[in-house]
Amino acid sequence: MSQLLRNSIFLFLIFVTPVFASVGEITAHKGNGEIRRDKSAFESKKGLSVNMMDKIYTANGTSNITFNDKTNLTVTAQSEIIIDDFVYSGNQPASSRMSMAVLRGTATFTTGLIGKANSKNVRVRTPTASIGIRGTNFSMTVDELGGSIIVLLPNADGSVGAIDVTTDAGTVFLNQAFQATKTMSPETKPAKPVILKIDESQISNILIVSTPEALVEAVENDPLGFSGLNRDLLAFRFLDFNALDINELNVDLLYNPLDTKYLFDHEDGKTSGFNPTTQVNTIKSETHTQIIRMVENTIDVKNSNDSPLRIEMNTSGSYIVIETGDSPMSTLRIQQD
Repeated sequence: MSQLLRNSIFLFLIFVTPVFASVGEITAHKGNGEIRRDKSAFESKKGLSVNMMDKIYTANGTSNITFNDKTNLTVTAQSEIIIDDFVYSGNQPASSRMSMAVLRGTATFTTGLIGKANSKNVRVRTPTASIGIRGTNFSMTVDELGGSIIVLLPNADGSVGAIDVTTDAGTVFLNQAFQATKTMSPETKPAKPVILKIDESQISNILIVSTPEALVEAVENDPLGFSGLNRDLLAFRFLDFNALDINELNVDLLYNPLDTKYLFDHEDGKTSGFNPTTQVNTIKSETHTQIIRMVENTIDVKNSNDSPLRIEMNTSGSYIVIETGDSPMSTLRIQQD
């Protein structure tokens, strides 16, 4: 191979290698949290840069992030955000773009220059909805199943913008302060918008465990909405334990079957809660059982309660057997070297 060809290949490789520059920074933080970037994790603190493709986790902490276009994102405890895309040009803000996903927890979004110049270039989504902005403030609260409560908030000057909330089944528009909707799944339409009698200080994960009555009624009374939904199901929020209770930054123990700290009234796979011995999180709902274990690598298995499953984990030097119900008919073996 000629030297010229080698140099050409080398230059091409340099050209295509992605380099993600800072798209913003943490401007305030308290408590525990981290930013995961590629295979690295950085403890959240004031001044820490935020890059495109970063995953933002807050354990018992809260973070305030300011992006280069002055978009502001406030993230409460037990939340997970992914910054998918961010390109900002101060000279051409209309050609800039932003995309992010709120996967769980609560986040408040304040529109910056990109959204004000061209709101179509801003994409904000949850597991069950996408949100179109029109230069305004709003919040998203996402539960453990992806159900989302979206609330339109007044701007700092007291004015009110508008957003649209869309699923595969339809779209609703919010244009009044503290107007809200709820999405239960991508396949069902958002609930009819209602006005919540709350203020911004009450917007947090508490909306997950205590859904405002107006939203409950809006979902129940919508004949084209979530099929078969009833008050009991809406009120069921796994109050004893759910995914928001998992502290991803405090998992460092290996399995010891003789460890006396094991909670004998807790059974992995059958009782909601965290087992400090096996490091297994069990989340039970009326229809599914979810098993999550985060030691070195994350294992996340969700199974229907109608088909109990036996899970055999041989991982991180531990052998753990979990049964999600009585007399399981299927076995899942997980091997991690």
